[in-house]
Formats: sequence, structure tokens, C-alpha cells
Amino acid sequence: MPLYVFYPTKNDGVSPSFEAHACDDDQAALWLAATILTQHEAAAHVTVWEGPRRVLICRRREEADPRLA
Repeated sequence: MPLYVFYPTKNDGVSPSFEAHACDDDQAALWLAATILTQHEAAAHVTVWEGPRRVLICRRREEADPRLA
């Protein structure tokens, strides 16, 4: 299984931590990135790498604009 590295990143671009996990494929890494994002409240997104390849960026869903409600 490939090793993926997950970087929860704040709005200012700082990633104060990272997690490394073996995943079956990119799709499994996407699901794990979404889970990691929910565990890091200060993170705006999670960037996922497999070696030198940037696999994806999992962003938070933008909150609804209350003016449109």
C-alpha cells in the first residue's frame, strides 16, 4: 500500500502537524483527508502527498451566506 502524507493547513498556509497513513489508493486517501479535516478545527484544508506527487487538496465546504437564507 502506498504511503500518503496529510497536512492539515490553516488559512495562513501554516501546517502545524502532519499524519502519514498507508491507503489502498487515491480515493481512500480522499476519504481519510475529509476525516482528518473534521478532526482539525483550525485547518482550512488538508493537502495530501504520495512521495513527490501532490494527490489532492481537501477543502472545507464553505458555509452558507446567512444573507441568502
